[in-house]
Amino acid sequence: MFAELFGLGKARSQFGRLLDDYDITQKEFAKLSGISPNTLTRLCTDKHYEPSSKVIRKIARGLQRARVDEDVADYFG
Repeated sequence: MFAELFGLGKARSQFGRLLDDYDITQKEFAKLSGISPNTLTRLCTDKHYEPSSKVIRKIARGLQRARVDEDVADYFG
């Protein structure tokens, strides 16, 4: 029950783990990037999700605003 309350052990994509590593919540990143919460959930949990070029640009903008020095291309081909 404890793990369920705090989301521990949840399935995460490589991008989801990136946000976790920088202590950025999905809600915070949604505001920084302009990505909808539903799309962000897919980005953070679905390892096979291929975002559109528009979403990739928003991810890059959000990472820049969060001062995360990572290349979007490392996470989405």
